[in-house]
Amino acid sequence: MPRLFSIFSIPKLDISRLALRCRITLRHLRRKIRQQTDRFRRFRRRLRRRTRQQTLRLLLVATVRLRRFRVWSQAQIVKVRFVRRALIPALLVLAASGLVFRHGIQWQRATETLGNKGILSQLEIAVGAAMLGVIGIVFSLSIFSIQQAAERGTTLTLREYARDWVFRAVYWTLALFAFLAMMSALQKNESGLYRACLIFGILAASFLILKIYFDRAMQFLDPHFTITKVAKRATKLLKRIQRIERAVQSEVRYQRSRRRT
Repeated sequence: MPRLFSIFSIPKLDISRLALRCRITLRHLRRKIRQQTDRFRRFRRRLRRRTRQQTLRLLLVATVRLRRFRVWSQAQIVKVRFVRRALIPALLVLAASGLVFRHGIQWQRATETLGNKGILSQLEIAVGAAMLGVIGIVFSLSIFSIQQAAERGTTLTLREYARDWVFRAVYWTLALFAFLAMMSALQKNESGLYRACLIFGILAASFLILKIYFDRAMQFLDPHFTITKVAKRATKLLKRIQRIERAVQSEVRYQRSRRRT
């Protein structure tokens, strides 16, 4: 009869060897599993870091591109507005010069007769007085806007309002127009056509200047505009201070090198 297999037939030494081998294999399996899990975790961390870096780069590139596009679009809008504002007066000037060139002889005779009668001189004096009145109106409006800026804003906004070059240019151009209108009344009657053209040009330019003044005053009502102006002035002053600091440092280095030699 064949011999039956039983666990008691295996010697104790073989059982201990099998148990030891099983433990060793289990340890190797655990190590391999740990290594695989560690590799997977490292790979997952690297993948997360790479995805984060790629997303941050993409976000940075997108924000930079959007800012560039916004700045470019704003510059294009400013250019279009500037061209539109400059094109309409240029077309009006060209149309007026064409009419003067076409009907120059007839208008010359008419202006000479008006100059001989004294009507043209009275018109020029009236335009000069009107320019003085416009200067007074602009001055009163500027005082009112300065009071509003002083109540709502700070001393820096008030200082920026007082230092604005557009307001100064408006005042000086209106004063120049009044002076030219008064001086044109003292000219001879033979140059009546040029005097009339000067008067009508002063009237048209005064309307344009008042429109520019109104737009500028409306811009100063926005606090963001005044804050940007203050920031730009501060950056300019900071750059100037940095230049002075660099010049002083270079001078100090030169003096030290000279003393050493």
